[in-house]
Amino acid sequence: MNAYGPTETIITASLYEPPLSVEEFALHTVPIGRPLPGRSMYVLDRHLEPVPFDVPGEVYIGGETLARGYLDDPERTAGLFIPDPFGGRHGARLYRTGDRALVRSDGTIEFHGRVDDQVKLRGFRIEPGEIEERLRRHPDVRTGLVVPREDAEGRIRLVAYVVVREGAQFDEPDFRRWLASTLPDYMIPSLILPLTELPRAPGGKVDRVALPAPDWSGVSRQSYVAPATPLQRRLAVMWSEVLAVGQIGLHDNFFDLGGHSLLAVQLIARIQNLVDRPLALMELFQFPTLATLAEHLEGERRDTSPEILVLHEGGAAPPLFCFDPTGTHVQAYRPLALSMADERPVFGLSLSHLLTMRWQDVSIHQLAEQQARLIRERQRQGPYHLLGWSNGGVLALAVARLLEQGGDSVAFLGLLDTQPDQAVSAAGDATPVEELMTYIRRDRRGDFESIPQHEREALQQHLASLADDDRLEYAIQWARERNFLSDEEAEASIGSLKLGYALAREAARFVTVTRFNPIQAPIHVWWTTSTLAKHGKGPVDWSAHTTGLVSVDTVVGDHVDAVYSIHAHQRIGDKLAGIRAPSA
Repeated sequence: MNAYGPTETIITASLYEPPLSVEEFALHTVPIGRPLPGRSMYVLDRHLEPVPFDVPGEVYIGGETLARGYLDDPERTAGLFIPDPFGGRHGARLYRTGDRALVRSDGTIEFHGRVDDQVKLRGFRIEPGEIEERLRRHPDVRTGLVVPREDAEGRIRLVAYVVVREGAQFDEPDFRRWLASTLPDYMIPSLILPLTELPRAPGGKVDRVALPAPDWSGVSRQSYVAPATPLQRRLAVMWSEVLAVGQIGLHDNFFDLGGHSLLAVQLIARIQNLVDRPLALMELFQFPTLATLAEHLEGERRDTSPEILVLHEGGAAPPLFCFDPTGTHVQAYRPLALSMADERPVFGLSLSHLLTMRWQDVSIHQLAEQQARLIRERQRQGPYHLLGWSNGGVLALAVARLLEQGGDSVAFLGLLDTQPDQAVSAAGDATPVEELMTYIRRDRRGDFESIPQHEREALQQHLASLADDDRLEYAIQWARERNFLSDEEAEASIGSLKLGYALAREAARFVTVTRFNPIQAPIHVWWTTSTLAKHGKGPVDWSAHTTGLVSVDTVVGDHVDAVYSIHAHQRIGDKLAGIRAPSA
């Protein structure tokens, strides 16, 4: 017998009793059976819909024995204990196990590992189970496994091990085309290798240690192009030091190798010693490969606007315009762009010029006017498709308003965990301490409240005595010295943090003022489980901002997962694909 059940379901949720027939029991894995009385079990896809027989999904468990949640951990509870859409009983919930399984045609459930074995590869968050699920749907594949492996140069790559069905031929190019039809390039394994069977431990689980080591020689020769010019070689050394990557190729992308805005600042500071003119951070965002950056620095490239980036070339489909939330995060949309259908162009609207402004001059309306003009230069008329993460969502809303006022339509407005702090920044001028609270990350606000009252009052008086610019600088420095900033904010300049405060304040004011003058476009909202746990619900009622339909989806994770989650990418792609083209 095989009993299955996590602790959250009071141990045993299902039971498998093997048949007496030896032939029937000749399975490659032992099933976990059927739910016991008082329990319910479902195998669901990412949209919480039941999957067909023999198609892998995630196991969800409900019933009377379900735990109430995790003690003193409401965020984790909200993420894993969800309302039961099938139970029919008020307050019924399901526990999301994180286990992958499929339902066999006889109704028994078969365990297939974990869905949350997420890896970060070249800056992208990847769930190998997503690739395995697609691979197993190939008619010639009986089973398969995708694992991260280290190549000869020390880089992590994906390797797929495939067992074909009896009578079928192993055809790597065909398997690769099959995966590429639905998955972005960065999720396609570097190697797909044949096996007669997956090696298994005595308990029936796959023995990953026993998987054969891949031969990387052919892959490395095909993918790596060595830097050739003196400048290319000097840049490659700098990239290697900043990214801690052993070998940098001519066509490597800084952000694909794990680069982010803080590392970009470090790299630009080093490159500055090579050139006799000031370098802007946006130049790295604009020319992210070693080859294009070297050409740009040598004066061989004179193309593209620094204010709008091509994240995905695409074809004839209507483009998706993505809005930078801070001035340094437009490349956060790159994984999303690569997951879009081949024919859909994706553009990133940069706020890099924000870094040259005084924080007192920041205006959502003026930024939106500039971005609406850039969008119309790329797409003369609507309907338009707009997407914004964090405060980028407010900019997308502002641009949607301007486009509609100009007589055009917006068919898609997506908001990824967009939650301007209206309580602090929107209702008139913030107090000095409210300004300070803007820089204290949420998990440290309790520490701030524990500071003795007389010290907080003295801080309030001192802040109130300072001029605007000095007050903000003092508040930021005070929060930094007490470790109240996030890791990213702690590394950022005081000037950029002032601009961040101004943008957040203007975003909150814009949302407050315009909610009584709704747009017509449909709004598609994604909240993270972290945000829902903190607020108990979506912190902004976006239905007050449109006369159109509002759809709401949930992304498992924190604020950053809203833009990086492959589940969100797929849902955005599905929604865009479902938009009908306007009739001629």
